[in-house]
Amino acid sequence: MSNEQQDLSVMLARQPILDGQGALAAFELLFRHPDGRPFIPSTELTNFDATARVLVNLFAELGLQEVLGQYQGFLNADARFLLSDIPELLPADKITLEILETVEITPDILDRIKALKERGIRFALDDYTGAAERYKELIPLIDIVKVEVLNMPQKQLFATTREFAGKKLLAEKVEDKAMAENCKLLGYQFFQGYFFAKPEIVPGKRTSPAKLALLNILRLAMADSDTKSMEAEFKRHGDLTYNLLRLVNSAAYSSIQKISSIQHAVTILGRRQLISWLQLLIYADERTGVNANPLLQTAAMRGKTMELLAQRRYPADKALQEIALMTGLFSLIDTLLGMPKAELLKQLRLDERIENALLHYQGDLGLLLRLVEHLETGGDNLTLLQPDLEALQLSITDVTTAQLDALRWANHLGGKN
Repeated sequence: MSNEQQDLSVMLARQPILDGQGALAAFELLFRHPDGRPFIPSTELTNFDATARVLVNLFAELGLQEVLGQYQGFLNADARFLLSDIPELLPADKITLEILETVEITPDILDRIKALKERGIRFALDDYTGAAERYKELIPLIDIVKVEVLNMPQKQLFATTREFAGKKLLAEKVEDKAMAENCKLLGYQFFQGYFFAKPEIVPGKRTSPAKLALLNILRLAMADSDTKSMEAEFKRHGDLTYNLLRLVNSAAYSSIQKISSIQHAVTILGRRQLISWLQLLIYADERTGVNANPLLQTAAMRGKTMELLAQRRYPADKALQEIALMTGLFSLIDTLLGMPKAELLKQLRLDERIENALLHYQGDLGLLLRLVEHLETGGDNLTLLQPDLEALQLSITDVTTAQLDALRWANHLGGKN
């Protein structure tokens, strides 16, 4: 999809929503103007045609399936959005509309929500912090209540579960795993916030044998050891070969030919690409599977977006593009393994440019990493990134195009083939 084909005047962030087992359940789609202001698709663009243009660029051209994959999407809705024709353009089986706290609950709004519910659209009440009486007439129409749990007292958290008995509860702005576990014990079913991506260093923590084997294979691959040494390590852990080949075939070369062995993978992919797939495999979780692991999805999006932006900035430098991918994929390794990042990187003996980016945000790779990390959160002040964009000679459209192409790639990881 070329830049000339698009008018991408907004930036997209896709925030994971997890279920009680820590697996991906949905994404909230957040839009922002390039100057950092929140963007809600509505008649704020002066007319319906302008609003539809944004949705066409972000959904129709790429395909909603490519933005969300197999997961549900949550989309903010203000009063003008609800009363417009736009909700009827969205697939009811994929979208939950979040009614913003700024919406005045009028008879017209209630009638409109009832009509949309008859079409199968689901609704969530966004940013609930109390005052259930205000939503008395709305609550029967709501499927999910998103409770802003940050700084909410324990007593009020518990009271909320009683106020909305029979409704699904989603804890948002969850800052750490302890907060998520507390909400889970109180009866919350879904969780939103980047708590899952924050490293928790546990002294003496033992890494699983499979992940230790993968780290050893990574060391062998990075040291240019012969393929037989890597194959021997794979054979000691029977599931690793199957999982690696499934992951590679799902997204890389499956349209050309199936990769059937480690030797075949090295021949077809090359050593650097094999290293990237090994990195992804480390994130695979036997509890949630490959695709549903939020860490894998986040690391994959970071890595692929960085690779595509490096392609845009340095089209002739294939090696830099490959290590840009590796940098993004390694950016959450400390969270995954519960070990200090510097210690892990020392063991792996990575390219110095990767280490400087991961530890100090230095160099062009560091600028790219900082950029993709900020984009994940839908940060309120994207203007802070302008100096980095200028240093990298990239535009907002470059970034948005890379994001959308990376979404397509990441959503296919671990799929059936």
